[in-house]
Amino acid sequence: MAKNKETRVRPTVMTDEVIRKIEEVAALDGSVAEMAYYAGIHVDTVYAHLKENPDFTDELKQKVTQIWKEKEESK
Repeated sequence: MAKNKETRVRPTVMTDEVIRKIEEVAALDGSVAEMAYYAGIHVDTVYAHLKENPDFTDELKQKVTQIWKEKEESK
């Protein structure tokens, strides 16, 4: 008879705090590498999250676009 194996899932590193830090760096027009460094995670984790969460990706793009518009208007 086969034993039931528990399925173990690795906890996500993408906590609310990590996401907030990524958003902060994006708001400063930082690179993905800078986002990862500031959030304390690997750059591949950021890319994976962006790929798996298109809504999050769109929000970051909107924030960066808004920042660039504000910079252009202030010139």
